[in-house]
Amino acid sequence: MREDNTERSEREVKMKIRIIAIAAIMAMIAGANVERIPTIEGSLNPSTVTTNSIIPKKTPAAKTKKTEKKKTKQKKVAEQKINAYKVRCTCYIPTGNPTASGVYPYEGIIATNREHLGESCNLYDMDMNLIGHFESLDTGGHEGLKNGTRIDVFRDTLDRAYDWVGTYGDYVYIEWLGVEE
Repeated sequence: MREDNTERSEREVKMKIRIIAIAAIMAMIAGANVERIPTIEGSLNPSTVTTNSIIPKKTPAAKTKKTEKKKTKQKKVAEQKINAYKVRCTCYIPTGNPTASGVYPYEGIIATNREHLGESCNLYDMDMNLIGHFESLDTGGHEGLKNGTRIDVFRDTLDRAYDWVGTYGDYVYIEWLGVEE
């Protein structure tokens, strides 16, 4: 009789686990974030397997307001009429030499053609979200830099250059400030 109770308990536990797993799968299909699906491995003690075994992933509630503000700000920037055009964007890292304007490079400067040397600009990603404000304090030898179809963004390290490309890609929109085109 005792053996029958043990087998019955194990069957009940396995059935609970299957039901929980099916519920978790259905929740994932419906779009919920589920951290784990219970399995039949480990202890089959009925007291340890409950319907609370499915743990939804934590959603960043604290970041929600911050994200909404950021999206609103970005949306406002995108709605503004800006005079920007698309350019190829690459990165360069320290060489130990000063820039064409005579200063040593720092993050926040770009290399462009001589026509824009000393001017400021805003860079936007391909979705027209503002990346930031930059100064054109350097030039370069690449033909794209010379003819204005390309810019180089200075990054302190090679890792930061890779991060830039991973985040923003190979193209950006550039808006020259104080320049009527």
